[in-house]
Amino acid sequence: MSLLPSSPTPQTMPRVMGESAGASSIMHHITAYGGKNGKAPFQRAILQSPGWLPSTAKAANEDIFKQTLAIALTSSELYLVNAAVVGLSPYGSFTYSPTVDGNYVPALPGKLLLDRKFDKSVEVMTAHNTNEGILFATPFAKSNKDMATYLKAAVPSIDDTALEVILDSVYPEIFDGSFDYTDQFERAASIVGEAFFSCNTRYLDAAFGEKSYSYLFNAVNKGFHSEDLTYTFYNSLSAVADGGTINATVAKALQSYITHFVATGNPNGGVAPYFPQYGTNSSVQVVAPDDFGTQITDPEDNKRLTAQYTPYIMSTQARKANSNLDLTGKSAVITGGSQGIGAGVAIRFAQAGANVLIVGRSKERLQKVISEARKVAKSTDQKFDYVSADLSLISGTKAAAKEIEAKTGGHVDYLSHFAVQILNRFHLNYILASSGALKDTSITVLAPGGTQSEFNLNDIELASAKNEGRYAQLGKHGSRDSVVTDTITKSLQSHFPQIKFFHVAPGLVQTDVTTNQDVPAPLRLAITYVVFPIAARTFGNTTTSYADIPVFLAANEGREAVVAEEGYFLDQKIKRVIPNPYATEKKNQEAVFERLKGYLDGR
Repeated sequence: MSLLPSSPTPQTMPRVMGESAGASSIMHHITAYGGKNGKAPFQRAILQSPGWLPSTAKAANEDIFKQTLAIALTSSELYLVNAAVVGLSPYGSFTYSPTVDGNYVPALPGKLLLDRKFDKSVEVMTAHNTNEGILFATPFAKSNKDMATYLKAAVPSIDDTALEVILDSVYPEIFDGSFDYTDQFERAASIVGEAFFSCNTRYLDAAFGEKSYSYLFNAVNKGFHSEDLTYTFYNSLSAVADGGTINATVAKALQSYITHFVATGNPNGGVAPYFPQYGTNSSVQVVAPDDFGTQITDPEDNKRLTAQYTPYIMSTQARKANSNLDLTGKSAVITGGSQGIGAGVAIRFAQAGANVLIVGRSKERLQKVISEARKVAKSTDQKFDYVSADLSLISGTKAAAKEIEAKTGGHVDYLSHFAVQILNRFHLNYILASSGALKDTSITVLAPGGTQSEFNLNDIELASAKNEGRYAQLGKHGSRDSVVTDTITKSLQSHFPQIKFFHVAPGLVQTDVTTNQDVPAPLRLAITYVVFPIAARTFGNTTTSYADIPVFLAANEGREAVVAEEGYFLDQKIKRVIPNPYATEKKNQEAVFERLKGYLDGR
């Protein structure tokens, strides 16, 4: 360092290069202080397989560091302590690693890069190998439980919610070849390879874009971690790498890329094949004897890597995200709020501080929910009220809308629909949006998606099914409700772009909803007392646990990431659902919109 100039110019600014932990150190310098405290101490950087175990456990890591210094007084003692600690670390990990400290490392570097909080003046060249994780993956994980234990030991700061998302959604226990693994060991290698290594190159390349170059190494043992070093430092005297002969042509070309980038910020200029920028095409240069000189789309430009920081909001995560939600002064209207999910959502809005108005038919049930909401209210200043109305009738919907506007002062921030009648959900949305009373969000919980492409608009009320059996009628109503709700969600979003209209699937939620529907007694009893309770305990939700999802989508600022990534048609895990094919056509959207609006106009 003494050889470096005290006031470097762009020509004399240092260039740095690192592999694995060394590259991760460079990455932390690029994102230091979230980019708010001056530039990184270098102009260009080459980061080969930047890797570390992402940790936010500041206190635990600081404690380990202090304990090490307390034991190790000399360099030889430090060497022995380090060897002992690393030797006792969980398989494939090292215990010592960078951690989020809230200062120099204000957040995980990947998150800072995604949030554009880094030194953008640096020029970078990155690299990752095709099999980064195989040397670090545990061979002892034989089940999902073993995998969870392994990851928890390797990254103690990982919480149960993140672990659930990783193992159930991002890297599920599915070995049929539809994912990039076919057994538990390959799954572990995929998780470790991407989460601890390849994610980092992807975050860097995506952040720097046109200022980044990236290569994919796939030689020696098909690209195990750090094997590109034998090519990076090839000197013709050591021509063997792990039992395989080095391809001298490829090695010299890689060295040409590196030296030209160090000198000019561009790897091109020698005799090696053209090396394009990463750019918006996510282009990476293949460094391998068989495919050398070719470019491919970065295999790490995939949804799994995005998912590392994308909110996969299931009920547990939504509940966590809503824990500090303050909706003081906001107003929420819930149709179908006298029971089931609607009642649960009304109570959750009350807990968050919102003024709550619920709509339903039974005054007794409405009063009971209001009473429960008052008990959990955030403050005594909150307002609670109800509207008793039959939303299955046009006249009832019009009357309800008039009363809602009167009781809310013409200001409804959030409208959530759980009422059974589907067509009049449109009517209430339309009336409140047209008058300007509905300000922010409308959420309908039903069943987005489906593949029904034929829909008879002239039989939208299903008069043709009145003489059919109950089960046949239920099936037709279900299909009709799904396609119509998708279509009206699209059309309302088009006509009222200032409002967000969601159509969300609830999944399996334990409710007594079938009591208000024409469901045959045997089926109703089976669903209410057998199916729902078992499902809710295993892979479903209760009305209380599910309630945080509509509240999150309506009022939590974190929903913006969901909308940007997933859109407005979502399943119970708040992941994208493709709308019904009928609903995607503009002419169908307008036809349904005009037909339903015509009912309000008496046409």
